[in-house]
Amino acid sequence: MRVAGELDAYTSIRLRGVLDDCLRPAATSISCNLAGVTFIDSGGLGLLVSARRRAHAAHIVFVVEDPSPSVRRLFETTGVTNRLLA
Repeated sequence: MRVAGELDAYTSIRLRGVLDDCLRPAATSISCNLAGVTFIDSGGLGLLVSARRRAHAAHIVFVVEDPSPSVRRLFETTGVTNRLLA
């Protein structure tokens, strides 16, 4: 999936619904492209970390691909780069 725009408290709710649909037992992997994300807040970051944790528990590969520079900086600052990026 491709995510674009701001990933904040409002949009995180919508993205969580999409991720919930993707985390079905039949799924084997989920790829989340963040090249178009211009802003991400702590709620959006928490959603991605939670989705990765839930996917791992369900034996589903979850990767974040091509984060925008601002998103990459946030990942590096918060120490989640190795957990989220392929």
